[in-house]
Amino acid sequence: MEKILVDKSRLYVKSGIITLNGVSLPDYYWLIEKEKQKIEIVIRTIKELGFNTIRVPVLPGHFLFYNNYLNKTIKNIVDLSAKYKLYCILDWHAIGNPLHNQTRLKEYFHIKNNKPILWYSANLEIASSGLDILSKLFGKYKHVIFEIYNEPCPAEKDILQLDLSALPWKEWRKIAGDLISIVRKNTKNLILVSSNYWSFNLKSTSEDPFNEYSNIAYSFHCYPFKNNKNWKEMLDSMKEFPVVVTEFGYDTDKKSQYNSSYDDYLKPFMDYLRRNRISWIGWCFSSSWRSRIVLKWQPLELSDFGKHIIKNLIRNN
Repeated sequence: MEKILVDKSRLYVKSGIITLNGVSLPDYYWLIEKEKQKIEIVIRTIKELGFNTIRVPVLPGHFLFYNNYLNKTIKNIVDLSAKYKLYCILDWHAIGNPLHNQTRLKEYFHIKNNKPILWYSANLEIASSGLDILSKLFGKYKHVIFEIYNEPCPAEKDILQLDLSALPWKEWRKIAGDLISIVRKNTKNLILVSSNYWSFNLKSTSEDPFNEYSNIAYSFHCYPFKNNKNWKEMLDSMKEFPVVVTEFGYDTDKKSQYNSSYDDYLKPFMDYLRRNRISWIGWCFSSSWRSRIVLKWQPLELSDFGKHIIKNLIRNN
């Protein structure tokens, strides 16, 4: 597979411009143990559906808890993605405020030596160590892309009800720069950089981009939430820069926080992405992790969201 490079606002390989269209896996152990799936069959299915990319959440808590998590478990997925000719985004799946070490979704944890190890730990020291090892292990694989931090949050103000102190853009930018430098010393591969406010605040990114680094693109997450309604304004601000939407999705279940519909949410969003040739990765290729793409594994039945992103693939081709 050809290494992906950046030219102004586009991703390209030697043969021309490329658009990434893919899905994110859920947590590996969730997929194997909770949903009882075999990882190779899942990856092969993703390829057969027509996608060209998978995104792999690398959980900080698993990095600390499981022996050989990176060089065995994650390596197996990296190798399988190469076998099926899929680009592979390795996403350091931290959620929270690295400036103040405040982690979201603290209900997910391991216990080791009578202490909790948070799955989505926001800890910056752990992120630095994990990304260094990850990029050393996989930096020479041409099909691998590195996403340095899943969802740094919040933004300029504290959100007390979520136990989050402010993460101003200028502070996040310093942290992101340090993480980019750690990865860049080990590889020249494409790096995806998140913005603060759960990887949504592209406006600040556009005003202060990471021009000092080469081969950089910008992650964006967008869901049918009230505070994501200005998604077009955010994407419009980045017309001069390469963007990869690494999470988006909806759920027709009215009880779900992701509840929406194709007409209200997905159609205008994907029409915009297609017109502007913006790469996208749907969340999540799972039957239980919302916003789910799979309704049932055997035989495979896709959700409303899953069916529509497949139709969009066909339109793209």
